[in-house]
Amino acid sequence: MGLQRWYDHVPDSVLEYEDYKLLWDFSVRTDHVIGARRPDLLIIDKRDKSCQIIDVAIPEDNGVRAWKEHKKVEKYQDLAREVRKMWGVKTKVIPVVVGALGSIPAEIE
Repeated sequence: MGLQRWYDHVPDSVLEYEDYKLLWDFSVRTDHVIGARRPDLLIIDKRDKSCQIIDVAIPEDNGVRAWKEHKKVEKYQDLAREVRKMWGVKTKVIPVVVGALGSIPAEIE
């Protein structure tokens, strides 16, 4: 039994628990053709019937953070609408934009 290296670990695309389901690097099948169907994470809360669509970006310049956040939200609006209709859940797109030097928005701290 050798020492497992963290960089060799490949996480499962779907983790499901009693109250939550996590989809990582997962392409969502939709009824309509849409461009952005593969966000970084989808977290489905089965208790309150909600879905958080999370996409991460690491821009080189802090000055582009607000622009990048807006683009991420805009990019996944079609997917949010499809998920809302198909799965009957409330949806929210959450952009996580971390500066290349490690800065993060104040709302996340």
